[in-house]
Amino acid sequence: LTGVPQRKPPSPPSEPSTRWQGTNRAAALRAQACAAARIAAGRQDRLSLGSLDARRDWGWAPDYVEAMVRAVRHEQADDYVIATGTSHSVAEFVAAAFAAAGIDDWQSRVELDPSFVRPVDAAEQRGDAGKARAVLGWAPTLDFAGIVTAMVEADLAQL
Repeated sequence: LTGVPQRKPPSPPSEPSTRWQGTNRAAALRAQACAAARIAAGRQDRLSLGSLDARRDWGWAPDYVEAMVRAVRHEQADDYVIATGTSHSVAEFVAAAFAAAGIDDWQSRVELDPSFVRPVDAAEQRGDAGKARAVLGWAPTLDFAGIVTAMVEADLAQL
């Protein structure tokens, strides 16, 4: 990134719960990546989730910061959608996180808990960053697999 300090993903909590009980999506992803690392290290047995079907457009925060910097520095203020344009399911995220931690059979380590299902949650959320690409020259630099791998590797390094 140009002019933006590089940051590592936040450290996992020292005593994460085996159940995700928050509503913040970014924190939920951190909890899923952390759980995969902890399960691989033998420090946790299972991960409880509400639904594996929701699809989201997940991107790398430093890429989004770079887009914001470009927007602020642009000669004309305007509104931009900052997104990857590709959505992935929670199941894809969990599978990639467990694979990055060296676990192929993630299904046996994940349990579905209906109390975590969000009944009014959109089935798919995906953005179109075409304007940001065209006007700002911005594009994401890290793909989905790279994002998940970076998160899990940071968690494994903390264990």
